[in-house]
Amino acid sequence: MIGIGIHQAIYDELVSRGLPLGRFLADNLKEGSYLTTATDSVGLINRAPHPNAAKLLINWFLEKDAQVKYSRASGTWTRRVDVVQDYLDPGIVPKIERYDSYQANYKESYVKRRDEIVQYLKTLITR
Repeated sequence: MIGIGIHQAIYDELVSRGLPLGRFLADNLKEGSYLTTATDSVGLINRAPHPNAAKLLINWFLEKDAQVKYSRASGTWTRRVDVVQDYLDPGIVPKIERYDSYQANYKESYVKRRDEIVQYLKTLITR
């Protein structure tokens, strides 16, 4: 079984059931990235019915205490540098000192190349 960017909770569950999984840390890649399933986004809708309420909720959610609780409950990392995340697998936590070098896969230029990238990844897996 190969899992790329597998969620921490899913990984832990599979291992607890005896599946012999190992970890490959993305930091070992020459590209030096981290692996994620790209979850846990928050956004504000333009012209929301109650924009101040939405802003209040987002501000609360991004506070340290809320991020600690959410990170622990969801098994995902937070970009807050003042939140200890030693309970997470180090392979899913981006390194602060490397933020500027990570590839921003969410940008349009990469999204448009999705099919090309998927085809390339398939060639790597079949080797």
